[in-house]
Amino acid sequence: MRCVKSIIAAVVAAAGMAHADTVNMQFVGTGSVRSVKVTIGASTFNTSAGQLKHTFSAGNGVTTPLNGQTKVTFCTDLTEYVSAGGATYTVAPIASLPQTAGWAAMGAVRAQAVYNLFAAAGGAQNATGANADYAAAFQIVLWEIVYDYTGSAGSLSLTGGNFKAKQTDGTALSGAILTNATALFNAVTTGPNAAQTGLLGLTNNGAQDQIVEMDLVPLPAGAMTGLAGLGLAALVRRRMIRR
Repeated sequence: MRCVKSIIAAVVAAAGMAHADTVNMQFVGTGSVRSVKVTIGASTFNTSAGQLKHTFSAGNGVTTPLNGQTKVTFCTDLTEYVSAGGATYTVAPIASLPQTAGWAAMGAVRAQAVYNLFAAAGGAQNATGANADYAAAFQIVLWEIVYDYTGSAGSLSLTGGNFKAKQTDGTALSGAILTNATALFNAVTTGPNAAQTGLLGLTNNGAQDQIVEMDLVPLPAGAMTGLAGLGLAALVRRRMIRR
């Protein structure tokens, strides 16, 4: 089963690279968030951690189902800003994010941790009226994975490394956020590796890269053809229906 998942992921990733699908994203506000003080490299500043809301339009290919929707997204970089005026984003592999100057892309190990994180949350981070401490913890853990995770549980720390997080007054994060973050860290590092499906990476040169979780990610025609050749197309369809 692990080999089958790997083959599927490889075929889908290759097809995604061949089709540079795009979508317009406009930041329209936040949902459940907490204000926190973060440090990334040599920069320290206050920001909102939690649900970002974007309205999608003019999507094509895999982003077509997003047209007209407002969905929760989570950002993968802290060196750029959301676009309230709207910007065109390109679909990109999770492993290629963040695409921002001065910081390396996540790569395969961190990307797998991101899929594990979303799988562990099970959509709770996206819910309307979600607990703000949980949504904030989810985003904070995502940032920690992006900037510090090496594949070892010991590399995950909110007080050391490239990324750090505190309350805005400089004291330690609240107990509620830390409790949720610890549970998510454990799920990322001790749980089974999640299948790499259901997430879209979205990048723009000049605006914050984002991840959006889709209920169903339709595969490009080229990907389905490749899967059919491997005898796996029906398996993928069944798996998508169950999601």
